[in-house]
Amino acid sequence: MSRLFVTAVVLALAPPGHAVTQSRSLPLPGQRARIAYRCALLQNRVTECRENRPHRIDTGQVHSVDSDTLRLQLARDDIQLAIPTESIVQVWVADGRKRNLWKGVKFGVLGGALLGGIVGATREICIETCGSAAPLGLLLGVPLGALMGGIIGSQSESDRWRALPGHSVKIGAAARAGGIVLAVSIAF
Repeated sequence: MSRLFVTAVVLALAPPGHAVTQSRSLPLPGQRARIAYRCALLQNRVTECRENRPHRIDTGQVHSVDSDTLRLQLARDDIQLAIPTESIVQVWVADGRKRNLWKGVKFGVLGGALLGGIVGATREICIETCGSAAPLGLLLGVPLGALMGGIIGSQSESDRWRALPGHSVKIGAAARAGGIVLAVSIAF
């Protein structure tokens, strides 16, 4: 009885020759998204979508999502891409904005060390004996660079991206000559 019930449910969900799939989470229309997909672009049109193609990433505003196509409005040149949902590898959505303080501090430390080291290496310092002032240049350049980089970094903002979950469960059914083929795939 249970085998007959399962077969009836599967046949009701999947017409012969078609599969039922719970696909990846997709962004909603109006959301800012970054999409990784396995297609080529030719004259601003999506072409040649293949599984073995290296993926490309585009960022824009989601215009619409239907069962087989995601339309992404790119900010540059007012281009709208129609991306097949089957070729989408990963999706990220903008989840607010963030300040770049620590990124600025890192670049400031590197710049301050480089500049302080170069200036110090071209100078001499004489206390008891004369020697290179490179260590003093580093000692002064690193904190000043970190301070300047932190100030500049705290004034710049960028999007905070959150990855949407990928393919989690796929359930497929198809009618074959010898009967029905069922497949279940779970990925984390």
